[in-house]
Amino acid sequence: MTELKRIPLLRPYPAAFLALAAVFVGATIVLSIGAAPVLSWAPFTLVALTLASAGALVATRHPRNPIGWIFCAFGVVSSATLWVGAYGVRAAANGWPGGEVGEWISTWSWLIEFAAWPVILLLFPDGRLPSPRWRFVPILVPVGWVLAMGYAFSPDNGVLFTRGSNPFAIESPLIDLLSTLGLILLLTALLSSMLALVLRLRRSTGSERQQLKWVTYAATIFGLVSSPVVLTNLWSSSPLIQALFAIVYTFVPAAVAIAILRHRLYDIDVIIRRTLVYGALTLVLGAAYVGSVLGLQALLSPFTANNGPPVAVSTLAVAALFGPYVAAPRGWSTDAFTDRAMTLSVSWRPSPAACATRSTSTA
Repeated sequence: MTELKRIPLLRPYPAAFLALAAVFVGATIVLSIGAAPVLSWAPFTLVALTLASAGALVATRHPRNPIGWIFCAFGVVSSATLWVGAYGVRAAANGWPGGEVGEWISTWSWLIEFAAWPVILLLFPDGRLPSPRWRFVPILVPVGWVLAMGYAFSPDNGVLFTRGSNPFAIESPLIDLLSTLGLILLLTALLSSMLALVLRLRRSTGSERQQLKWVTYAATIFGLVSSPVVLTNLWSSSPLIQALFAIVYTFVPAAVAIAILRHRLYDIDVIIRRTLVYGALTLVLGAAYVGSVLGLQALLSPFTANNGPPVAVSTLAVAALFGPYVAAPRGWSTDAFTDRAMTLSVSWRPSPAACATRSTSTA
């Protein structure tokens, strides 16, 4: 009888990438404590560790898939830039050497992530291009990144430095032109890779379709949360917004790893269904609740004007009325999930005839 080869949890090289990322994260924590608000750096260490962990697991199980190795390098670079940025902030405050360089690197490190995702999404899930006609995307990425690096030399980035000015700034209108052109090329590459992902999803079947659903779902959630942050000034308004952005960001590499490793692959249908049902019901009930509160307060305004207790009592009354309805969707979705899980367990349970046949063949 042939003995099955046991695959280790982590192979040496992927484990080395993960360990290196953990070292950089540990150094970042040491430098950042007391120098910056916790929410401004702690969630991003989680992002770096998620990237490195996803890469290490995928590279161990599927070493020929380049996505795992890209994630490994991605996690190390992300954690290293966090450490450099943390050192820059600490060095600028204490007069250590190299502080300006660290701050400068942290201002444009996001361009590395911007350039990596088009390649990852284009190669997902099997590590190959969907077809030769998509070869232009890997060409756009390095060209766009080199041009977008003009952003690092823009004088407008002075507000990101402790001294109030960019020490590497180049006073030239060509800098802004090149950086804008580079960002357009990177955005084109990202949108093209997302289009390729959607086309793969439409043409796929079976397990590959479930894999694509995982990533599409995570990317959609991230897009819905990040779009208001990126398109407005919410990013600089509060560290809590940055923390939320970072936490939701981890959904995407986690979904990629789950999909490639095929861990609980078919649960995505239940997750999507619960999200749609529970999300829609929550929005409807929330809008009805707000409308009822405003309507009741407007109706009682002649009696509650400039009087705090009646306003509070009317609000609590509406909240008490809506309490059972707000809790109902959670129960419905939980019951639906339980029913679905039991249906799957029953459908996968072998029949007595199949068990008897297998026992006879074994004997």
